[in-house]
Amino acid sequence: LPVAPDSTPTIYDLAGGPNDGDPIVAVGSGGIHLKRNGNWEVPLKSGDTWRGFYHYGDKFWVAGNTAVGTLDGEGSYSPLLTPQSNYCWRDILGDCSGGDAEVCHPAVLGTVKATPDEDCPDTTTSDDTRLEHVIVYLSDPTKAVSLGMHPILSRLARVGNGFWAAGNKGTIIHWKADDLTPKTLPDLKLSTGTNRNLRDIAAFSTTDIWVVGRRGAILHFDDKACATQ
Repeated sequence: LPVAPDSTPTIYDLAGGPNDGDPIVAVGSGGIHLKRNGNWEVPLKSGDTWRGFYHYGDKFWVAGNTAVGTLDGEGSYSPLLTPQSNYCWRDILGDCSGGDAEVCHPAVLGTVKATPDEDCPDTTTSDDTRLEHVIVYLSDPTKAVSLGMHPILSRLARVGNGFWAAGNKGTIIHWKADDLTPKTLPDLKLSTGTNRNLRDIAAFSTTDIWVVGRRGAILHFDDKACATQ
């Protein structure tokens, strides 16, 4: 990746379009990196740490420490949320099952900072931190819905209107996005049987959810129990 000689960025997420020649996007501490025509270009939005994105076709939704926006295949960035100093955004996820990238209705996961001036916590160094987490459905971006206090959650997965989030200290929570009021979001912390920090989660159905984490942790949840693989 083209970065300054004295910097080595941490890459948090990477994906590309389904066709040969589609752009590839990597997000991390060095900014948003775009690969087109076989070449990595100068990082975009390099003033922030970007932790997650979702893509459909040649359109990308990106989430950074303080910003959330879209990125097209030409590298043009457009903000979706006004930068807010009291949130740290961790991941973003959409639902394009209808086949239209314009109505994917992404949701973005974040943590609430105690004060606007404090730094966003690093998932690798904040094992014991319990922070308030929020979810913002971008169909109504004015409302941040509290998910309660948890060790840092870093990744989202979705099946239908059900969301899962995985993070530090073996934490997995699940809720249903029936509407935008907190009382309809039951915070169901699952017993994972591990204290390891979990790094990614994929939900293929409500009975087929996979989670991976530190020191080789691989977990499978079938809606009844969470088993180590």
